[in-house]
Amino acid sequence: MNTRNRTADFRKRLKIRKEQIIDQELFVSEAYRAPLWRLAKALGQKPFVTLVIFYDESPGSQAAFTDGSQITLNTGNPISLTFPSREGRAISHEGLIAHECGHIRCSDFNRRSQYVNGFQKGLCYPAVPEQHDAADRRAWKEMKEYLEQKNPVAVFWIRKIAAHLNNILEDVYIEAFMCREYPGTVRNAIQKNAEIIIRKIPSLQERNAADSSELDIMIDLIFRYARAGKTDEEATYPKRYQNCLNRCKRWIDDSTRNDDPDIRYHATNQLILKLWKYIKKVIYSADAQIEKEQINPAQLQKWLDEYWKDKVHWVSLSEAAAERESVSEPPEGWSGSLEGTPSIKKSTKNEVPDGQMADSQRPNPSGSKEQAGTDERADNQKGNDLWNILNDLPKALNQLASSMEAREEESERKNVLQEELKDIPQNKIHAGRRYQFHREIDISENSFRNYHRIAGESRHTAKRLEKLAEEILQRKEGGTLKGLYMGKRLSRGELYRRDGKLFEKKLLPEEEPSLAFAVLVDVSGSMNGERIENARKTALALYWFCEALSIPVLVYGHSTHDTYCFSADEVVDICSYAEFDSIDGNDAVRIAGMETIGCNRDGAALRYVGERLSKREEEVKILILISDGKPNGKGYSGEPARKDLLETKHCLEKRGIHLFAAAIGEDRELIENIYQNGFLNISDLETMPVKLSKLLMAYLR
Repeated sequence: MNTRNRTADFRKRLKIRKEQIIDQELFVSEAYRAPLWRLAKALGQKPFVTLVIFYDESPGSQAAFTDGSQITLNTGNPISLTFPSREGRAISHEGLIAHECGHIRCSDFNRRSQYVNGFQKGLCYPAVPEQHDAADRRAWKEMKEYLEQKNPVAVFWIRKIAAHLNNILEDVYIEAFMCREYPGTVRNAIQKNAEIIIRKIPSLQERNAADSSELDIMIDLIFRYARAGKTDEEATYPKRYQNCLNRCKRWIDDSTRNDDPDIRYHATNQLILKLWKYIKKVIYSADAQIEKEQINPAQLQKWLDEYWKDKVHWVSLSEAAAERESVSEPPEGWSGSLEGTPSIKKSTKNEVPDGQMADSQRPNPSGSKEQAGTDERADNQKGNDLWNILNDLPKALNQLASSMEAREEESERKNVLQEELKDIPQNKIHAGRRYQFHREIDISENSFRNYHRIAGESRHTAKRLEKLAEEILQRKEGGTLKGLYMGKRLSRGELYRRDGKLFEKKLLPEEEPSLAFAVLVDVSGSMNGERIENARKTALALYWFCEALSIPVLVYGHSTHDTYCFSADEVVDICSYAEFDSIDGNDAVRIAGMETIGCNRDGAALRYVGERLSKREEEVKILILISDGKPNGKGYSGEPARKDLLETKHCLEKRGIHLFAAAIGEDRELIENIYQNGFLNISDLETMPVKLSKLLMAYLR
């Protein structure tokens, strides 16, 4: 099949593949995560922020959360799944990322940890709540008694309720902040999620039908008011709930429009006082159940966690941070004493009359044009659409389809190579040996880590090698070769030089060098540590160097494995890191992922790689073995192994393959005796890339 037909066939398969991709495949792919990660780093204004995505459609699954340095996004969360289209779900993901970035930029995670965990220590941060009437004083007296006694059931509920209430207030504040900062598609995405989350608040009838507690009903009312302001829904609730909400409104409004995070912790404590009569009931109910089931102290925490999961179903968008233990001291002014005096730092910033938070300060004012995300003027402002995920969605889909096609092709090729491995002729010393072919189809995290660690150094080495081969590259590409000591033409740009390199000459493009190159690395256990590290770097630099010179290159590794090296059923491992034609573009990462194991039967691996090279049409074929020592395997050492390698070298040379052995271990004398004129003494590991590339260039001139 010619190139044009192959391209047309690939496009056809790609189109079919894209139509077959389901949301779950797309939304957990690296192709989709990458633009979301760029969005997170841009909106969070923290280059170190990481992003983890997963897909969980279960009804109670969390949408997203952050600890300040990592954002975790569930792309199959119930909020995003509410949107009927893939594009709508992608916009929802953008809104969730923006929400978590708001926490990263505005929320103090240490303060939150100190606040939530303070109750467990019998402390009330930042200070004791204000008590405005007899009900407040009675509520504080009872709450204080529980904290002083460190009653495990009461403290558990207070911590959980405080964390949830504070997160409601913090969510509203940070979303308003992000909407002001990014009044285009980011605000639109935040508001669309906000609209959905409000719809998910259970109605009073639904709560009653589910036999929910009065506390659940009040939490719903507070959540709705904090996000949407006063709504017609309030009037459908009994007066006792409306009255309680009215007592809470001042604290909700003050805290969600103020930049001082302490205000939201003070406000949370005030809300707990207002809700105390309902909180007491859930504490009493839990106590009664504990007594009924006769739960002992050792089982209590586990029982409370399970009881919470079973009984409590409050609407939330995300968690600002996990309730982790803080290792630092409390912030200045946070005494935590239960005997202290209420002290709230007042701020007049953006204030409006009590109980009437300004619509412009809510992320999604109920019934407004902004709630539907239709503010075209804002959406079209210059720069506001820089992070629109919809711009990246077609590209992500195309990348995923391409990677899936590549994966399928890689799997097919691996199967073919595995079958070919069975047909490689071996002499008597390798007779009966089993061979196992290895090639990473799904690249491991360890390979990526190794790649990111060494790629910079190897790329730099490859560039240096390209400099050494500059004349060869110019001959191949054509153009002007400058910096010559003699010639017919002076180079105008070189006349300033004092070293005499003042001449230049025109070069006509030459045919690409007719050369194929293979690297075989001994990845047995003795190569561990510095040796395999330098082998990785060398192989990677040579791979990129060959790419620059359009030289077909093969990079393989070999070892053996079993329970121990001299087991009767020793298996020869042939590891493919880079093939002559890369399918998925990840061969460089595979090279970086080399790992050591077992022993080595050099002759068997050399014959296989030599067979691969012999099928190439190039005139010159070079095979380099990188090894630290003599062959070592069951029945494969000493004189028999030396004879096998000499025979292997002779067979390869008869087939036009130039074999060289780069010795990087202590057995150089033995290796030189085996490979003779093909011996390369690499006493300094750092010089290996240069020496091997110079050998390669000698065949190109």
